[in-house]
Amino acid sequence: MFQIKLYREASVHVGRWLLHLEEVGSTNSLALRHRELLEKRGLVILADRQTQGRGRRGRKWCSHVEGNLYASFVLHDSSKPHSLLPYITLASGVALWESIRALGVHEAAIKWPNDILIGAKKVAGILVETTAMESGVHAMVVGIGVNLKGDRYSYPEEVRERVITIEEALKKGEVDRFEFLDILSNRLDKVVADYMRCGPAVILDTWEQASSSIGRRILVEEEGDSIEGVFVGLSPKGHLLLEARGGEVIEIVSGDVTFLD
Repeated sequence: MFQIKLYREASVHVGRWLLHLEEVGSTNSLALRHRELLEKRGLVILADRQTQGRGRRGRKWCSHVEGNLYASFVLHDSSKPHSLLPYITLASGVALWESIRALGVHEAAIKWPNDILIGAKKVAGILVETTAMESGVHAMVVGIGVNLKGDRYSYPEEVRERVITIEEALKKGEVDRFEFLDILSNRLDKVVADYMRCGPAVILDTWEQASSSIGRRILVEEEGDSIEGVFVGLSPKGHLLLEARGGEVIEIVSGDVTFLD
């Protein structure tokens, strides 16, 4: 049914196979709907365009600009020696941050839990979705969108002031998405391999170094509740640690972060 090709034969965890499509609703949704794709460990699904691209909490991800990266990576969790499932969003963020910096965008930073910023503007986002396989293994679908091409005026007016592109940040030349996909696949494969060998500390340390949030006063909102405080780092589980008024440190599992300074 699908024309899947060998992509990177030496890949261990990420990017061994490639499915390239001109147009799809959502690369994540496609993978989650088809067992054939979920079972293809190491598969990358790349689309020229998405008509129903989405981010966290069902938010729309603008996916009409050709030349941008719209891709999903299929990984299988393993409990030995370390389960990747609890850390896959952070691991993907580290790999994406390293890949963007490899292009020369040294001011890129990670915003908890799943965005990459250049300055105060979003250049990339991650959406991780999981499902249990009949074998008992969890399939993880890591959707990654990166604004590679053009400038903010390529995007709808309502988001234009909140986004930036790699080309806009570099102010020179063009960025080829296939070259970037190679970089990202290599980095994500290495980050996962390092995690499997060394455990979560290697991801948490790098993530904190790459963060734009630590030490800043933030507002965290989740299901109608909100709390203010200073982001002081990550817990050993990868959760946000917020120092609230009075000095109490609160561990937050999920939520939307807004900078207050």
